[in-house]
Parts: sequence; structure tokens; C-alpha cells
Amino acid sequence: MRGEKATRNLIRLAYECSVDPRQWSHFLAGFAKTQNAPAAGLLVTDARNQHGSASASHELDPYWQKRYAEYYAGLNVWVRRSRHLWKPGKVLPGEGVIGDAEMERTEFYNDFLRPQGQFYSLTGVLTLEESVSSFIVAVRAKTGGPSREAEMASLREIIPHLQTALRLHHRIAGLETRLEDADAALDHLSRALIVTDACGRILHMNRRAEALLKSNSGLSAGADGLRAGPSHQTARLREFIARTASTVAGNGRHPGGVIQIQRIGEPPLKLQIAPLSCSSGRAGRRPSVAIFIAEPEQAAEPDPEMLGALLDLTPTEARLTVALVSGKTIQDFAAEAHVSLNTARTLLKRVFSKTGVSRQADLVRLGLMCGGGCGWE
Repeated sequence: MRGEKATRNLIRLAYECSVDPRQWSHFLAGFAKTQNAPAAGLLVTDARNQHGSASASHELDPYWQKRYAEYYAGLNVWVRRSRHLWKPGKVLPGEGVIGDAEMERTEFYNDFLRPQGQFYSLTGVLTLEESVSSFIVAVRAKTGGPSREAEMASLREIIPHLQTALRLHHRIAGLETRLEDADAALDHLSRALIVTDACGRILHMNRRAEALLKSNSGLSAGADGLRAGPSHQTARLREFIARTASTVAGNGRHPGGVIQIQRIGEPPLKLQIAPLSCSSGRAGRRPSVAIFIAEPEQAAEPDPEMLGALLDLTPTEARLTVALVSGKTIQDFAAEAHVSLNTARTLLKRVFSKTGVSRQADLVRLGLMCGGGCGWE
């Protein structure tokens, strides 16, 4: 029971981190405790350039973090020997990558780990984009023993929520730290965004959402909260909202997801619902959720700057995506951008990696759905 409570609390903290990055130290402290490890961190590694750094840490000495970035990232045997196993969501115990006896003969251990009293690690792969990857890792001394199955199971359960929280951070908190500071940016989204409490009562919405609700086109706002046409759809929507909100309250593990609202004589609305930190500004301290609404009939060309912010694309990657959404070919983009076709194709591969799609048709659909404001896969 204690382990269950600790895991729920970590999941809740992960979503708080999506809005307030200062909470990562608290999250990592809790994570280290569940792993019976004195230290933990979020690491970013570029295998191509043999570079690595900690974006957040708990009880990792700043001196050794600097030395890691300057030199020892290139000697990290856990990274070098496991790269062929990397995929988002993968959990990798260090002892499964290199045996104890062999580890003790490495420079990485003798000159870097041993002075810090570290030997075993447990790593979870969060993202993988070409040669750049991000991880969460816990490290402990040899006396702590190798990773236990319960520790690995706990990490596997936490990873999907960490991935969702990181995506949510890029799409909402990345615009501004707090929702109340992001009103202007959110009102520029061409897609509707609604924030509700656990009961479906509206706490905040942008102008597009206000217009959608006033049109009575599938969704409406009642005194008791958000409604979705027939009573059975309203009940389903509110149950989904309540389950998602329970995650940031520390009482559940539901990461949110996508549901459709059927409409008479019109295509369905697609709602993407994600847990939103209960420390976010307008929501006060109440558990809340963010609801992005895609209207199939609204297929305007997305704004490159907003699309880049929402999908975590570089300006050039965003312009390529908009070009494809507008019906242009990759050859057209290469000519207009004055880059080679090979460069354009490399850009497209990076966009595929970041958005989680593998075909241009899927990317176009995602871009149209976003229109500057909705969606991630």
C-alpha cells in the first residue's frame, strides 16, 4: 500500500512539473526514494557528439555533473552499450548492460562513479530523437545491490506519465509559466482549449472555445459543468475528466487520452484530455484537466510559430510541416527554402520523430488538426 501511494504521488508531481519546472527536484527526490537510491536525475544525451548533461537532479554533485558534461558522458558504458536497445518507455538496469566485474575495470567507474560511491543504475528512456535522447536515471552504491523487479515495475508505470507531462509542458507551460500569464497566447490559438476541474466545471477557456460553446455544436456549458449532447455522452465525458483529474490529485494513474463527441449531421469533435497540474494559476489548487478540441470542419493552415511551439519543432521544421499541410511537396519546400532535397528529407525525418508519425499523410492530418493549437500523439 505504501508503494502504491508513493507511485500515485510521483505521478501527481510529474504533472506539477509540467507547469512548474522547479518541482523537478521534489519529483526526483521522491523517485530516488522509491528506487532505494540516494541520487537521481533527468539526463539528455547526444550519442553522436558524445555529450550529456543533467537537466534536473537530486543529490548529484554539481562538480561531477560538470565533469560528466565535459568528459565522462563519452565514457558512459551504460549509454554506449545499450543504445541499440533504446526506445521510449524502455527500462534498462545497468547490470543488464555490463557485468559487475567488467564494470569495475572501466575508466567510467574508477574515475567517475567510484569517487561518488555509485555503481548500479536504473534508467528509463523518455524520448528518442535521432541521436539525442532523454532519460530518467537512479544510481546507488554497490552495497545497494542490483535493481529489483518491484523498482523496475514502478519505473515502467511512471514513464508514460512523465512522457505526457513533458509533452504537456511543451504545449501549454512552454508558452508561459502560468495559465493566467498565457491568456494572450492561448487566445491566438485557432483551436479551442478548455480547462475544467475534476467535475467538468470550466475554470478557463480561450476565445475559440467560447465561440464553440455558444454555437451549440456538440458541446455546451451548464451550471453543473461541460456537457456533450445526449446525457450518455456527457456522463462518459465527465467520467473521463474525473479519472484524468484524479491523477494530479494523487489518487489515480490515468494519463488522459482522446475521446470523440458525436454530433447530429456533422463530423464528430475530437477531444484530447490531459492532466493539468493542480498548482497551475487559474485552476488554483484544484485538480484540473486541459481539453484540446479539434473541429474537423475547421481546416485552416496552421501558423508556423505556434505550430512549432505546440509540437516542439524548430522554425525550419515548422515551416516544412506547414508547407506539407498546404499541399506542397517536399521538393517545393526545398526549392522555396533554398536547401537540398536531402536536407529537406532529413528535416522531415526529424519532424516524424518529434510528432510520433511515420507518413506525410499522418503529419498533414496532425497539422490540420492542430491548426496552431491542438493535439499530440
